[in-house]
Amino acid sequence: MLKNDIIKRILILAKQGKLSQRQIAKRVGVSRGTVQAVVHGRRLEHLPASMKTVVTWVVPSGKPKRCH
Repeated sequence: MLKNDIIKRILILAKQGKLSQRQIAKRVGVSRGTVQAVVHGRRLEHLPASMKTVVTWVVPSGKPKRCH
C-alpha cells in the first residue's frame, strides 16, 4: 500500500509536467507502472473505504462496428 505522501508527490510532479513517468518513478522510489496507475486514478488506497467502488467489466455484445 502506498503512503498518502508518496501519492501526493507523484501527482504534484506529474501535474507540473516537467518529468516523465520514468523520471518521477526514479525520484520517488516506485515503479513506472505505479506512477502510471496513480496518475490514471487506479491506485485508490489514499481514498476512504466509503469512496472506493467496485470495478466491473462490461463485455460488448455483437460484432464491432466501425465509426463514421
